[in-house]
Amino acid sequence: MEILELTLKRVSDTPYESYRLTFAETFNSIVKNSDGENVDGDVDYIYFNKSVFIEQCCDCVADLRYLKDRQKLKNEKIEAIFWDLFLNGAKMKIERERYKPGDKYYKKDGQEGIYCRCGYNNRIINIELTERGKQKIEKIYSNLISFNIPLFDTGVSVDAYCSTFYRGYQCPGNPDYILILKNQRGYNLIDELITAKQQLEDVLKRDITKILKKLELDNIVVCVVPRAKAEDEYASNQKLFRDAVECAVNDLSLINGTKYIIRTVTTFTTHMSKVENYENEGPKPYRGILKDTCVINESGIQGQDVLLIDDIYTKSVDIDEDALLTLFEKGAKSVTFYAIGYTNRI
Repeated sequence: MEILELTLKRVSDTPYESYRLTFAETFNSIVKNSDGENVDGDVDYIYFNKSVFIEQCCDCVADLRYLKDRQKLKNEKIEAIFWDLFLNGAKMKIERERYKPGDKYYKKDGQEGIYCRCGYNNRIINIELTERGKQKIEKIYSNLISFNIPLFDTGVSVDAYCSTFYRGYQCPGNPDYILILKNQRGYNLIDELITAKQQLEDVLKRDITKILKKLELDNIVVCVVPRAKAEDEYASNQKLFRDAVECAVNDLSLINGTKYIIRTVTTFTTHMSKVENYENEGPKPYRGILKDTCVINESGIQGQDVLLIDDIYTKSVDIDEDALLTLFEKGAKSVTFYAIGYTNRI
């Protein structure tokens, strides 16, 4: 086993479904001579399987996983030039182990294999980005993630935005302040709640301003997807997400529709479905559940451009899809969706 510490010059595609990583330094490796035989020689590159390289980079730098997931959400193929943009000049530490003909290895399916030539198993164990690389990532981080939400079988889809990905509490880069504000059982300290509420307000004001610019609108009605339980079942310190949205809306001088949708009948709390000893009653999400369990201010919605806000969007749960469709059915002129996090667990 040996460790290489190298400066990356370039990531490029190869015809072999691999990436070729070219470095500023030369190092000893195994290359083929003119007769096609494996011999020791000095090289300045290493080949990596594309998917292996991407996963190893993401394991080393959480921000790179965020970038990869953005591309995946847009169904865009991730080319070598994409990684080169952020990794050029990065310091890489690579662990490698040499193998020779006859050595055993194990395939993905657990089957045993035998090497028939000499080579190396390479693994990236650390990446130190340049300041320029970090700045390029930060620039993308500051941009909204955009996607579309189809509304069941209606043929209608809604433009949607989110601030970041939601991966689970205390996962790298996760917007944990959302979970703190849920304050599901009322355990969070007041200082934690105040800090989390301010974090949310800052993000909301930044992102809503960008959404209005994209929509070319000066004003909009801002509504909030209600929590799962009936309104009177929550204490005031468990309604802070909606309070933060209201503060941001007022600061931006928009139409405050944060209380236009009020839950009156308790429904199933989906994100608490696996928590033991949690009383989780009520119907699970279905098409029409918002109309059946909420009081809706129809006059405030009719003929208006509406921005519907939720804390976390989870594809296929259908809570947000149903709420969006309901707003259209209640006469909204247009509906746009925004969530802080898009569920995408590692």
